[in-house]
Amino acid sequence: MKEQKNGGKISIRFEPMGVEITAVPPIRLMDAAAEAGISLEHPCGGGGLCGLCKVKIDGARPDHTEAEEALLTEEEIGEGIYLSCKTVLTGSSIVECKTGRITEAGIVIIEGVNAPVELRPYVSRLRMEIPAPSLDDQRSDQQRLLDEISKTGRSVTSINPEVLALLPGLLRTYKWNVSIIVFNEEIVAVREYEDNGRILGVAIDVGTSTVVASLIDLETGEELDAAGAVNKQILFGPDVISRIGHARGQENGIAQLQEKILETINQLIDTLLERTGEDVSHVWRILAAGNTIMQHLLLGIDPIPIASTPFVPATNQSIERPAGNMDLRAAPQAYLSVSPSIAGYIGGDIVADILACGMHCAQQPSLLIDIGTNAEIVLGCQDRMLACSSPAGPAFEGWQIECGMRAMEGAIASISIENEDLNIQTIENAEPAGICGSGLIDALAVLLQLGVVDGTGRLLGRDEYEGPDWARERIVTHEDLPSFVLTPPPKKPIYLSSLDVRNLQLAKAGIQAGIRIALKKWNLRLDELENIFIAGAFGSKICPESAQIVGLIPPISYKKIQFIGNSAHVGAKLMLLSYVEWEFASLISEKMCYFELAGQRGFQNTFSESIGFGEDWKKNEN
Repeated sequence: MKEQKNGGKISIRFEPMGVEITAVPPIRLMDAAAEAGISLEHPCGGGGLCGLCKVKIDGARPDHTEAEEALLTEEEIGEGIYLSCKTVLTGSSIVECKTGRITEAGIVIIEGVNAPVELRPYVSRLRMEIPAPSLDDQRSDQQRLLDEISKTGRSVTSINPEVLALLPGLLRTYKWNVSIIVFNEEIVAVREYEDNGRILGVAIDVGTSTVVASLIDLETGEELDAAGAVNKQILFGPDVISRIGHARGQENGIAQLQEKILETINQLIDTLLERTGEDVSHVWRILAAGNTIMQHLLLGIDPIPIASTPFVPATNQSIERPAGNMDLRAAPQAYLSVSPSIAGYIGGDIVADILACGMHCAQQPSLLIDIGTNAEIVLGCQDRMLACSSPAGPAFEGWQIECGMRAMEGAIASISIENEDLNIQTIENAEPAGICGSGLIDALAVLLQLGVVDGTGRLLGRDEYEGPDWARERIVTHEDLPSFVLTPPPKKPIYLSSLDVRNLQLAKAGIQAGIRIALKKWNLRLDELENIFIAGAFGSKICPESAQIVGLIPPISYKKIQFIGNSAHVGAKLMLLSYVEWEFASLISEKMCYFELAGQRGFQNTFSESIGFGEDWKKNEN
């Protein structure tokens, strides 16, 4: 490509997506990709440590850095492979990426199972006819207003200072007949009596990768629209640990991370308002739920201590702040409400999950599992609740897997055996580019069914495998280790290696150990569980048969297994629609018994017993 003479800018085109941007040089390639909406893998947060953000550059090629020379082979360097986090572009280039583009249009909003709720929002409207003052009635305007409200039975104790400053003029302009907006026990707006503008709220699931928001009419309970967007913090790393690393490593790192999540939320609110034709002045409450670190960063609170022992957050309590103080798109006196959490790695999203599935009101105990880099596990009912965070590791999200990738276009998401062959389904039915979490669970289950992987987790070599010929032909040697090819030539070779199986084993063992220890602390058998709820977008894609074959979830009746999708989003909507649910959230946070899994007596033995495949769950019954 020729360098463009566009005010000193250069052009950068990303393939195979066909996305081209112009930028002012010099620019780090990872930053240019983020600007273009390209998501590149950089688990180390762009520190040049993991070597996963590889790209190929055609055009103006810069010199390789020392970090790249240490992580790339001579062959890769000769082919023009670079690390996007260490490469600075000064001229126009074509960049070939192995990962895909994430845009708002490409985000699938995973719905949760809606739960019934009585409409009792914190924000409400009162229409008042107030007696005018006289020489015989010289109460202040504020007292006059509060007295009339008290006659309705509604408890209102204060008035927003900015509203109070305008109150005399408003009451007299509207001739003492007004419409009042109340948040909790505070008057946040005084408008004309006939005002019929909607009273709106926004419920937000603040995910590490994706943020989902709903615009809701708080007087009717109607969900007007929903939208999702990439969390703009992804520029600083794909997971919470890399973002804490950025917060620790940069003088203004926390402020940068807060700025990006606020930008994301404002973008979503603008999208929702534009699509529904509503006005920003009608948005009175924004309610957010996310993991503890995401909630800290949203509020600008230091999350760094959460990353190291003893993993203590600054606060677990619910927090409400004026939305205007945070430059959020809302009415002038609107509030941001952030869900209470439970512990450093059990956040407000899990509190929202519990509300959505209703286990906090159930008479019999159920199990809730939210699977990610850390698997949050909750065992509970209305009388008692236990929670822990299991160190599942990133394998189920495609990291530490040689052909692994996130759930995006081209990722293998489903695998099954069909007529002595593999039936492979990819996202968007695109050409296979890698394998994501649900596909990894299916792949491991298939290898266990075929006997390619034995009960200890060992992937057999071709010479020792005694199964069907079609499966034996897929066993190859890669870097001196047996591997199983999922997509043979002429397709791009995607395979599962012995090391991949080991990483999946460790992730599975962490989750299984957490479940088994929670059951043991309660003295419960598996058959005493009323339900197993699988939460989250990842959980909604898992095949239950495969999950049970690999030992990821307990071997109980499928009728008891409920996939509840993005229940964090559902729980956020419940808290927005009802102050009863909002108060339940605080009760859940307060009464939850959290235990640090790795510090439990017998954890190492339970973890070791959970490594293998087969009869390991039965050990819990002894």
